[in-house]
Amino acid sequence: MTLPRVPFSDSAGIVLSTGPRVVHFRRGDRVCTLFNQTHQSNPITRDSMSSGLRGTLDGTLCKYAVLPEPGLVMAPSNLSPIAASTLSCAHLTAWNALYGLTPLKPGDVVLTQGTVCGGGWRDGGGHDIVGGEGAAAEKDGRSARD
Repeated sequence: MTLPRVPFSDSAGIVLSTGPRVVHFRRGDRVCTLFNQTHQSNPITRDSMSSGLRGTLDGTLCKYAVLPEPGLVMAPSNLSPIAASTLSCAHLTAWNALYGLTPLKPGDVVLTQGTVCGGGWRDGGGHDIVGGEGAAAEKDGRSARD
């Protein structure tokens, strides 16, 4: 890593402008950053690992940033920018899997592991979530359908 380096990677913001080859975002879109700027799906590669914010690339503790299109996803419209900025790791990975590159359609079924905390997403998506949980959840009566 070369120093100095701008810290932070978990962010949300508003697109101010785009380049001529950008197809997924427009001026005014609310977006969240992905940690690895060149990785959205498929197995992670050495190249995508070297595109991490606050590591190889400058982070997001700044007023303006220029980021590659694959390093952003649309922010959920029901969240404030501050709340959306917390999604960059595990939560954003799950959100993008459900609503990102190939969004689920109403009626689709999602199989999840450990749904005690994440099963509430089924309420607004129009799809069914079927969850697998551990023995502790079964023992005290919790269920993905509760």
